[in-house]
Amino acid sequence: MKTKKDTAIKCLDNSTNTFTLLIRPPYKKETWASGKEIPLGISYIASYLESQNISSEIFDMQVYSEPYDLLGQVLVKRKPEIIGITANTVNIFDAAGVAKFIKNHNKKIITVIGGAQASALPKETLEYFPCFDYLIYGEGEVTFYKLIDSIINKTDSTHIEGLAYREKKNVCINPERELIKNIDEIPFPAREKLDIHRYHPCFGHYYKLPSTGLYTIRGCPYNCSFCCSDNVWSNRVRPMSAKRVIEEIKHCMVKYNIRDFSFNDDVFTLFRNRVFEICSTIIQEDLNITWNCWSRVDTVDYEMLQCMKRAGCFNIRYGVDAVSPYSLRISSKGTTAEQAENAVELTKAAGIHCSANFIIGFPGESIEDINKAIAFSKKLKSDHAVYNFFGPGPGSPIFKELLVGKYPDTLWGSIFKKFVSEKNRIDQQIDLEFLKFLSGQTKATILDEHEKKAIRTLSITIIKAYIKFYLSPQYVGKKLKLIIKNPKQEIRFLWYGFRHFFIAIKILTRISSLK
Repeated sequence: MKTKKDTAIKCLDNSTNTFTLLIRPPYKKETWASGKEIPLGISYIASYLESQNISSEIFDMQVYSEPYDLLGQVLVKRKPEIIGITANTVNIFDAAGVAKFIKNHNKKIITVIGGAQASALPKETLEYFPCFDYLIYGEGEVTFYKLIDSIINKTDSTHIEGLAYREKKNVCINPERELIKNIDEIPFPAREKLDIHRYHPCFGHYYKLPSTGLYTIRGCPYNCSFCCSDNVWSNRVRPMSAKRVIEEIKHCMVKYNIRDFSFNDDVFTLFRNRVFEICSTIIQEDLNITWNCWSRVDTVDYEMLQCMKRAGCFNIRYGVDAVSPYSLRISSKGTTAEQAENAVELTKAAGIHCSANFIIGFPGESIEDINKAIAFSKKLKSDHAVYNFFGPGPGSPIFKELLVGKYPDTLWGSIFKKFVSEKNRIDQQIDLEFLKFLSGQTKATILDEHEKKAIRTLSITIIKAYIKFYLSPQYVGKKLKLIIKNPKQEIRFLWYGFRHFFIAIKILTRISSLK
């Protein structure tokens, strides 16, 4: 990958103007799951616009070393009239920085914000960031097209469903848009507008490069309290047909020479018969691909896992998340520790690697609860364990509970109380300073000693959990045996697993040293 000498990107390959530019803003914050994956959200938007005869290009600022220099070149050479920017909560201020840069270049360019942040907090996002002209919440393809069409034809856009805008000083949020009924009809993501070889996904999300993510289900039927999926998909589940999934796989193989895939659905194994149909077709047509997926521990069985293995599945990421009775109750996970043990045991028996993801520090979760989860993670004998520091995702059920004052005697209850006024509790909205805190813009000095101590304790506990899991004699011995049996694959898995481990330790050590 180029670093300091980036001079051209996909949308500079020719000199024609581009009416619409789609941007993923830069994100410099170090993450545990370091890596860059293809931005499927705006790739879907781009392909849908093209199907409606709207020219568009994608500029992913996350894969370039000097993204703002390149953005300046793009604005000069391609002269876009409308720019759509995607963002979640942690990079919404980065997105605002991009919008300000665009406005400084040409204030007539229309800026539109979309993504998880816009869907979770549409009113606050437009109130706090005047650099965004419009906001799209929920499923974005049709809404963005309708907005562009109204701008081109100079018609009234204030009636467009799924759109938010300003009317003088007030933010107006139109009714939500009905979800696309048949998602088989959505064009394949416009991966041709990206430099595929710049993407290097994080550990567990690929087996060989080039690789790409796939979405085959929109929505999730479960109601985990910490999840923000409903903000976009409204808890309605729409699977693509097995035929459509296979068509996209073949399209990627032929057009991009991609033979490695990551099914990024919340739960790929949600529909058992569909999994068998997809896997059976891959086997029968000898597609010879590798792939991984997310799953729940209560949606797999041995017959399914065997079929997945034969079809090329090499890794399954299980969201175990909670273990103790209290943690399971507050998370609304709907699974049990016994189901997690059974799923991992069956996955290993089928010859598939698996990782178990845990959330540490739910509001009101005791040290005893946390230690129970850590002890369980060692007992589980998954190939990898990931310990995620709990954070309340804006718009999630638990975020809304904290917002109105629930769990007042907990770490997050204390933090919410610090930022959220009585008026905001009644209105159920957050202020700019709290958004800065959630996105990592506010320094830890705003926390009191009690809160800092709680965060340090959690961080040190998670550090110990990583050390106990990855450096235990049992784990090391197991890995050495696997390396002898299959050196090429296992050394690679071990390398990336320890890379993840050291990044996590580095970040947690920094958090634990809060002053």
